[in-house]
Amino acid sequence: MTRIADREKTRLEFPDLIRFKGHWYCAFREGEIHGNHPSGRGRIIRSSDGEAWESVALMAWDGGDVRDPRLSITADGHLMLNSSIYFVSKQPRSKDSHYQLDGPGTPADDLEKNVARQSVTWLSPDGEHWGSAYACPSGVNTWRWHVTWHNGMGYCVGYTGKDGKGTLYRTRDGKSWRVL
Repeated sequence: MTRIADREKTRLEFPDLIRFKGHWYCAFREGEIHGNHPSGRGRIIRSSDGEAWESVALMAWDGGDVRDPRLSITADGHLMLNSSIYFVSKQPRSKDSHYQLDGPGTPADDLEKNVARQSVTWLSPDGEHWGSAYACPSGVNTWRWHVTWHNGMGYCVGYTGKDGKGTLYRTRDGKSWRVL
């Protein structure tokens, strides 16, 4: 493998690496500074040989910093990127996101109020074509970390915000998450 070079004036941080459908995929945060900043985005690059890399996706969020993007392969064979958006302005929604309002006490306007961060996921059937972000109500004000898949279910621990002591989450599809 070849070292992936930094870019001038752009920090590349928190890399994650996975093998998917014959390619290496590397996800990382890129931004102007290490701390929360509106320039923070999630980049995904891929390589078939570990030497030559190409960019396949850039996840950005208006008014938010895409923090620590993590890759996994879902039970149905999709490549999934999960991350936490840290809002740096009062615009917690992205025009291209799917908010799933399927839990009690989660009206749409609650997502607009007092939200410091939102856990989100993006899915791709092939690693090249990515859907819009999924942001379910259980991801409000938490940071769901790296997902592990076992027997058709994805598991991860949410922390910070409402989950300051750690909370175990589960998903079947990477879109809707439940507390265990």
